Amino acid sequence: MDTAISITYGNLAVEAASWQRLVECYERGWVSATLAGTPCETFSEARFQDFSEPDADEGPRRLPRPLRSYERLLGLPALSRREVEQLHAGTNFFLQGLVLLGYQVVKGGLYVSEHPAPPRDESRPSIWTSPWMQLMRAHPEINLHIIPQWPFGATVPKPTGLLALRLPKFRSSLFKHADREACRPKEVAIGRNADGSFRTSKHKEYPPRFCAGLAQSFTDQLKALASMPPRPSPRRL
Repeated sequence: MDTAISITYGNLAVEAASWQRLVECYERGWVSATLAGTPCETFSEARFQDFSEPDADEGPRRLPRPLRSYERLLGLPALSRREVEQLHAGTNFFLQGLVLLGYQVVKGGLYVSEHPAPPRDESRPSIWTSPWMQLMRAHPEINLHIIPQWPFGATVPKPTGLLALRLPKFRSSLFKHADREACRPKEVAIGRNADGSFRTSKHKEYPPRFCAGLAQSFTDQLKALASMPPRPSPRRL
C-alpha cells in the first residue's frame, strides 16, 4: 500500500479509510504476513554530517539538519513548520508499523520491518532503540537482524535493520538471493551529487535481489507451516 501506486487505496494516513479498513483486517486475524518500512528521512544518519557543503557557484549549501535525537525521538525543539510536518509523517508511519506488529503478535502471522541499522553513536535517533521497540524486541519470537545490502546489489554498504517475527530461518532464506561474488563497495550515500541531488535518493528502493530475499523469507516459512500436521482439537469435558 503506497500512494505511489494508488492515491486512494494506498493512502496510509491514520485518518484515511484505507488505513481504517486495513486495521480491521488485522483485528480479524486475516493477515498472514506483513512487510513494513519506516521512512528513514527524519531518522537519517546523513542529517548528522557537516551542516553545509561548498558549491562552486553559490557558496555553501545548507544540508538538512537533525530533527530527532535519542532523548528527543519524537522531535527536537525550535523546528520549522515544514520540519514538524516531516516529523509528523515519519512518526505516524513508525507507530502505525508498531500497531501492526502488535496485531501480528497477538493474532498470529509473520512480520518484517526494515529501517537503517542502529547508529554507532547512541545519542542519535533510531526506531530500534526506542522504548516501544525495545519492549517488542523482548518477545521470544522477535529478532533484529543487521544485514548489509551490498551483497544483494546495492552500490553502497547500507547496513540495514530487519526486525523479524516468527521467522526462525530468516537469514538463510534472505541470503539465498545474495550475490556470492559481490565485493563491498567504497561509494557512500551521504552528501550530494554533482547535479545537487542527494546521494541517498537512489538508494531508497530495495535492490531486486533484496526484494527476492525478503519474499523468500515469507514463502519459506509459510511453506514450512503448511507442511506441519494439524494440531488436534482440544478435548471438551
